[in-house]
Amino acid sequence: MDAHGVVQKLLVEVGLIGAAAFFLLLGSIVYHLVVSSRFTRSVPFQHMVVASLVAALGIITFEFFHTYYFISTMWLPIGIALASIRLAKMYANR
Repeated sequence: MDAHGVVQKLLVEVGLIGAAAFFLLLGSIVYHLVVSSRFTRSVPFQHMVVASLVAALGIITFEFFHTYYFISTMWLPIGIALASIRLAKMYANR
């Protein structure tokens, strides 16, 4: 395990522009999840979207203290959260 968190490791590995791009990507994903969770109308889908949002926010918070941001333990919950939003939107339009 590395001695520093993701911020320090990203700044050393990819520099300020790369770190800013990474955090912009994470910020846009979180923003998309939060905005989409507020507009989900069906109650079962609301619970699914909120649970996946909490899982995604939890793993992002965890990564501030660890440096495993290139493995699936970070990106799988984020991908599931994005897929659940897509599923909720698809069934909401029926």
